[in-house]
Amino acid sequence: MSRSGRRGWLKGLLIFAVVALIGGTAFNYLYLADLRPDSLVEDTPAAREAGAKRLEALAAGHGLDAWLGYRVMDVTMEDVWYGDMIKRFVMHWEESPQALHGHFIRGAWTGQLELLSGPDKGDRWGIQDWKTWTAEPGEEPVFEQDATVEFVVPTTHYFLELPLRMRSATVALDAGQGVWEGKTYDLLFTSWDTTQPVPGVDQYVLWIDPGTGLLARADFTVRDQGGAVVGSARYGDYADFGGVKVAKEIAIFALMPGGMEMPVHTFVTEKIEWDTVPPDDLRPDPSLPNEGESKPGS
Repeated sequence: MSRSGRRGWLKGLLIFAVVALIGGTAFNYLYLADLRPDSLVEDTPAAREAGAKRLEALAAGHGLDAWLGYRVMDVTMEDVWYGDMIKRFVMHWEESPQALHGHFIRGAWTGQLELLSGPDKGDRWGIQDWKTWTAEPGEEPVFEQDATVEFVVPTTHYFLELPLRMRSATVALDAGQGVWEGKTYDLLFTSWDTTQPVPGVDQYVLWIDPGTGLLARADFTVRDQGGAVVGSARYGDYADFGGVKVAKEIAIFALMPGGMEMPVHTFVTEKIEWDTVPPDDLRPDPSLPNEGESKPGS
């Protein structure tokens, strides 16, 4: 088993820890969290069309035209985790902060993370067309399905690009306004195919700053981790990287019933460059077809 595979059981403990607070593991899989706010407009073709235009405007505000001109994101970042219990049972890494260097094919699910610090320094975790691989320093990638790698690599990539990629949602509806930390934001509910909570399809509520047009917060379900799991990503300290606006800080919280929030970790981006390597460098197995980039609920 790869080094990262030894940590695979930690993700299961994350599910258990969250669900234990709300009634047990069985409840997590029987209950589907529903993020639809009471202020959600009626689901009509006209409302969906208006919502789709708002998603396009959100992406445009984050530099959609520039982003579409690139092929590979090259990002240097840290992942900072909070609390002894979180670090012991949930954290993906051996230490926090964990310095990382990522390469991701723009708008896809293929990419890799290299660990730049800690006891596993130099290890690489990668995913190609939903096949996972790991490589120790100086070694070639070894393909072996690994639940931790399958979760961490594409999820890290997705949160960096979320305001740009959310335009793939087939459901986008006005959800009125919400107040967070004393400021009012425009809310947009998004999902795929249906507004109803269904297994395997995530829901998002986007908090858009009406002054800047940028994403400030995204609340989301995590169906891959059970029906009851809900999280929140807080976007701050935006910077322009080659014409693309990316939040330099993305703080991830677990949302509990009753409104309690638990800080989990924060991505802190130091630098983003584009097209420093060709996309084929991120596909170590040339025999795999260039398929599998789509994922339901994303």
